[in-house]
Amino acid sequence: MLKSLNHIVEALDNQQFWQGQQQFQQIRDCWADVVGADRAQQTRPHSLSRSILYVATSSSVWSQDLSLNCRSILKQLNARLSTPIETIRFSPGWWYQEQTLPQTEESEHPSLMDEPNVSSAADPPVKKPTPQTAFAQWAAKIQARSQNLPLCPQCHCPTPPGELKRWHVCGLCATKQWQG
Repeated sequence: MLKSLNHIVEALDNQQFWQGQQQFQQIRDCWADVVGADRAQQTRPHSLSRSILYVATSSSVWSQDLSLNCRSILKQLNARLSTPIETIRFSPGWWYQEQTLPQTEESEHPSLMDEPNVSSAADPPVKKPTPQTAFAQWAAKIQARSQNLPLCPQCHCPTPPGELKRWHVCGLCATKQWQG
């Protein structure tokens, strides 16, 4: 039996997944008005799951600032939403993530999904890094980061300038001196 396009769109709108997507979009649209321009530049709604809004912040300082004002922000947000959210969680850990967390309960876990995730033939295969390649990538980043650091005069390891200024050696060598 064929159904009208309006009937199909109405059925989709009534599904919880789409309602969650719409609510998250509403939050994104009014976020700057609720928190203000300065805070909006340092934060962004990350995801919505089980009536909890997850917000990415550019630093832990912004997370703390917003956490202290959470009740006020929550009150203003809920005044604009048809379905209220219960709480907001702030974290700088989400700021640099390219992918967002799942935005509704249905998409949270593969076992809750109706259909398996099928990639098209045009998509390049995504290789999951092995522990060895992940470690190699991490080590390369750390080495690049420490390349221009001054060396500890005692162990000759790259050391942040603040540690050398404070203890005249790296933190590990300072700890050994205090214990010995």
